[in-house]
Amino acid sequence: MKLSNSPSLQLPFIVLSLFVPLADMHTHATLVEQSSTVRVKPKEKAALVCVVSHSDPEEPQSNMDAVVLVENGKFNQPYAEYNEAAQTKFAGNYFAPGKKYRVTFGGGEVGTATVKSSAMGCNSIHAAATVDDHKKIPPRLSALATDSATLGRKPAARRPPTDAEREGVMKMVRQIYRTRGTLPAAMNALKTTNLTATDLNGDGEFELIGSFVIQTKSPSSNRTKSTKVTGQTSSTGNSRRDLFLIAEPQRATPMQAAGMADPALSAEASFSAGPPFKAGLVNFQFYKLPPEGFDSAVDFVDQLDLDGDGVAEVFVQEHGFDAYGYSIYKKTSKGWRKVYTTTGDAW
Repeated sequence: MKLSNSPSLQLPFIVLSLFVPLADMHTHATLVEQSSTVRVKPKEKAALVCVVSHSDPEEPQSNMDAVVLVENGKFNQPYAEYNEAAQTKFAGNYFAPGKKYRVTFGGGEVGTATVKSSAMGCNSIHAAATVDDHKKIPPRLSALATDSATLGRKPAARRPPTDAEREGVMKMVRQIYRTRGTLPAAMNALKTTNLTATDLNGDGEFELIGSFVIQTKSPSSNRTKSTKVTGQTSSTGNSRRDLFLIAEPQRATPMQAAGMADPALSAEASFSAGPPFKAGLVNFQFYKLPPEGFDSAVDFVDQLDLDGDGVAEVFVQEHGFDAYGYSIYKKTSKGWRKVYTTTGDAW
């Protein structure tokens, strides 16, 4: 059978052929309209975080050390080390007189810092600032300062430990020292450098962060003493056992509740006493002090959630030979890990 060439049969094909391009034009116009409503998210401005310290109560101003630039959850150096031009440029942008920073303590905002001046140190640049903390930062403790409008917006959560918390953690500390070969006679020299209770993840339960030291004299140190160095009290031939500890609250297992180590837990996690804590981070060092007396202690500075994951990062100051630096610890799926380090300056 032949197809007819009559006009009545050709008309539907002509109409259809005209409709298809019109439909395509409509679809294209819709896509253009939708794409025009898409907003490109602006690049997040890098946030500077500094350590603010006021070690001398006689001085009216505090010291500010630039520690880290945070951008999209990444931690970057504020400036190139040992580069005077880079440090001068940085000071012009961030440490200009009159520039204000939000001061945080225990993860929350407690006041402001206003830059007064800046100066070059041996390895880095520092700012002098006046701090208005509404008396929320205890004397001789450090805090953080940032130019970010979003970091540290939760309530501040840092306080001295309760007697029960202190007793429980000190029992754990003594266990850690004993398992690392510390003799009973040396345990009498155990000293707490600092012990702080702070809520790192906003769950209302406080972690305890502390630094501890046992320093013992060798027989030779009774005959030969080194000159006392600023910030140090060491003698030639002395040994040190330094511990930096993050103790996390936990529910005690039945064996822990009975005062026994639980074999189902790791050696560090099995440390528990009093209020149930587990050792989240154990940084233990045993070493001989150099003749100059400089130690390698690690001290807690403060905490702040830098990447918005709900768990604060922990800032520490690390002692070194005639200098100090800063590091940041982050809680990962494998526990607390050091994820960032930067140079501080000479003592």
